Amino acid sequence: MISVLIVDHSRELCDIIAKYLSLQPDMQICGVCYDGRSAVNLARELRPELVLLDLGLPLLDGLGVLDALRGELPKVLVITAFPREDIIQKALDLGASYCLLKPFYLSVLARTIRDVYSSSTEMVMDNFNLKSFLDNRELARYIEDFLTAAGIRQQLKGYKYLKEALYLALDNQPLVLDALTKVLYPALAEKFNTTPSSVEAAIRGAITSAWQSDKAALAKLMRKKDECDGRKKPTTSEFLTLACRQIQVELREAQKEVLY
Repeated sequence: MISVLIVDHSRELCDIIAKYLSLQPDMQICGVCYDGRSAVNLARELRPELVLLDLGLPLLDGLGVLDALRGELPKVLVITAFPREDIIQKALDLGASYCLLKPFYLSVLARTIRDVYSSSTEMVMDNFNLKSFLDNRELARYIEDFLTAAGIRQQLKGYKYLKEALYLALDNQPLVLDALTKVLYPALAEKFNTTPSSVEAAIRGAITSAWQSDKAALAKLMRKKDECDGRKKPTTSEFLTLACRQIQVELREAQKEVLY
């Protein structure tokens, strides 16, 4: 059983990570904290086997935590939204085992924790984030096809936010969809260097534009899946839930064709 101490400035993200990791049969959460000073104290008190450490912490940042605990650290998996090579290298020099970029898939986080825990050597910076996942052409095609069918135009700013949101939600549903304001919008805002309110407004604007320009097409999609009243404009949550379910169905059908 891998004992994990979670350290991140976002309480909402800590709650979601703790909930997900607690469901893993080989992991247990021994503690959670939200600032660097508490992280140092808890790491010494609880002696976890792995620390999940955000670099952007209040009171004492992640590098400060690594420096304070140098020589007495367990395995440390660093998480950050800012992929600056000098900062990542400094974290590795101070004893971090690995760096995972935000936003990340919860399934990837769990797998990385296992890899870091079982590895006897220093690992390297991982670049598996939503941007790199765009190389998955097959999934990209399904997402793009759905957005096109729904009438979401590529020229709209909300298009890129919806596309990235679907990459994340397809793996983390329903955790992401249950926390749009607290998790999804802030994660996208960090990625695109904007504000959560701007992300939310752009996504709502894209859905509204699709509803106004081709209400029949979008209403047909919504009625087809019984996600909401097809006579009313879908909410962002309804739209993303529908998209995830439809894309998952199409992916399963494609897999059947390959298997048979």
